[in-house]
Amino acid sequence: MLRAMTRMALTGSAKLIRLPADLVVRMAGDGRAGGARAAVDRADGRFRRAAGTLLGDEVLHDQGARLAEAADRRAEAARLRTSAERVSQRGDERAAQRREEAQQVREGADRSAARRKQAAAKRARRDRLQAAEAKSAALAERETALTAKDEARRLESAAGRAKAQRKNGG
Repeated sequence: MLRAMTRMALTGSAKLIRLPADLVVRMAGDGRAGGARAAVDRADGRFRRAAGTLLGDEVLHDQGARLAEAADRRAEAARLRTSAERVSQRGDERAAQRREEAQQVREGADRSAARRKQAAAKRARRDRLQAAEAKSAALAERETALTAKDEARRLESAAGRAKAQRKNGG
C-alpha cells in the first residue's frame, strides 16, 4: 500500500515535472517534436527506473524501463523515416538529373547533321538505356527507403500497441 502510494506520488511528480517540456514539444510542431519527445520520455523513464531502484519498487522500475525503451524505439523510427526520406529524395534527384541528361543528349542528336544521324541515334538509344537503368536503380533505392519507412511505421505501431497494453493493464 505504501509502495503504491509512493509510486503514485512519484508518477504524479514526474508528470508535473515534464509538463513544461511536453508543452514545448507540442509547440515545436511535427518536424522537431519526435526527437524532443523521445528525449523527454527517455528522461522520464530514467527517472522512474532510478526511483524504482532506490525505493525497491519493481513496478516503477519496469515502467521506467518500458517508457525509455518506447522512447528509444520512437527515436529509431524517426531516424529511419528521416533516412528513408533522404534516400528517396536522392533517388528522385538522380533520376531527374539522368532524365535531363538524356534529354540534352537527345536534343543534341536531333541537331546533328544528316551524315551523323545514325551515330546520334545510337548514342540516344544508349543514353535512354542508361537513363532507364538509372531510373530503375532510383526506384530500387526508393523501394528500399519505403521498406525502411514501413518498418519504422511497424515499429511505431508496435510501440503504440505496447503502450495501449500497458494502459489497459497489460
